[in-house]
Amino acid sequence: MSSHPISRESHQAPETPQEDGGVMALLERIGSVVVPIAVALYAVLYIGIEQMYGVFGVNPQQVGVDQAVLFGRMMSTLVLLLLIAAPLLGVESDGTYVLYDCDKVETFRRPMETTNLGRIELQPEREKGFTCGGLAK
Repeated sequence: MSSHPISRESHQAPETPQEDGGVMALLERIGSVVVPIAVALYAVLYIGIEQMYGVFGVNPQQVGVDQAVLFGRMMSTLVLLLLIAAPLLGVESDGTYVLYDCDKVETFRRPMETTNLGRIELQPEREKGFTCGGLAK
């Protein structure tokens, strides 16, 4: 028999707070999708380049296309595609205007569909010598 007393308490590891949001969690989620796709694209691109130069009886290294050059060209192409596709798909906006109220010193959003920026009026009219944030004090 053991000389240790028997207790009914369970010895569990202390709970640590988990962060559901945050930048690192977002980067991990994006990376888990992007990295395998990028590796697959790079492999297919490299094999294609090898086959293309193989037709002429040379390999890519003999003509000055090493893996670093190929990787750089692939990354610059992907960045350009993202820069072109993001505005076309409407990623950098979700259909809202972001406005700043300097009186209340806060930012607020208004939907683009129902907000008319053709005629903007300040209410109340600003007096001479007005300083931003003066009404918040």
